[in-house]
Amino acid sequence: MANRHHINYTYADIRRYYEGQMSPAERHALEAAALEDPFLADAVDGYANAPTAGTELQESVAGS
Repeated sequence: MANRHHINYTYADIRRYYEGQMSPAERHALEAAALEDPFLADAVDGYANAPTAGTELQESVAGS
């Protein structure tokens, strides 16, 4: 079944998730979306192993 309430999660959302800044409802929604979207699931799982991802993403965009 397709998710009718699709949210485009960003790096900032994943950071908020790991920093405990999301409400329980927001956490649940992100976790449910990750179950349906393997790319999002990989991004959420990979965040823990990439503590400097935000800086690297900004540098990548600036260098484009």
